[in-house]
Amino acid sequence: MMLRLFRVNSLYFLGELKELADSVASERADAQHRGDLYTAVNFATTTGLAAHVAAGDPDRARRFLPPRARPLGAIARRRAPSL
Repeated sequence: MMLRLFRVNSLYFLGELKELADSVASERADAQHRGDLYTAVNFATTTGLAAHVAAGDPDRARRFLPPRARPLGAIARRRAPSL
């Protein structure tokens, strides 16, 4: 579990965004299949979001959030300053 998180987080910090996006999706699916809620939520709320936002797809990032976390995204959008 921790090795997978470390590997994906390393991709994020190295700026390997394409590989990050590919890895996060498969690792999250694997964690969900194994019933590993900690790892699945970690991928969904950290590096997974960053990968989609960096790729210019914030809507996909919102869909990537777990259903219970989606209201938090709406709150953040209301409070975010307009540029």
